[in-house]
Amino acid sequence: MIDSNKTFDDILMYDELEKYANTEGKRFKLWHCLSKAPKDKEWKYTEGHLEKKIMEEHFYAAHDRNTATFLCGPPGLIEKAAVPALKEMGFKEGKSLFGF
Repeated sequence: MIDSNKTFDDILMYDELEKYANTEGKRFKLWHCLSKAPKDKEWKYTEGHLEKKIMEEHFYAAHDRNTATFLCGPPGLIEKAAVPALKEMGFKEGKSLFGF
């Protein structure tokens, strides 16, 4: 899961997601991407905008038949950044790529 937000305070269920990723690391990978990293917290994740390189580094491969990508978010982010990059990576709409 890549959770892309503007600020740390915009992340929903941060503690729960971190806990789940730590206990289910073989089945669930988590990566946060913030437009602006917090200055008052140590930040090990990406600072900047979501881009193909981040998805390539942190998603399971598209050719893995057990992989699907589900998108939720602002239309601009999905239509202009996520979907084009995911298609380049081999994800196919309606088969392994789904938007809401």
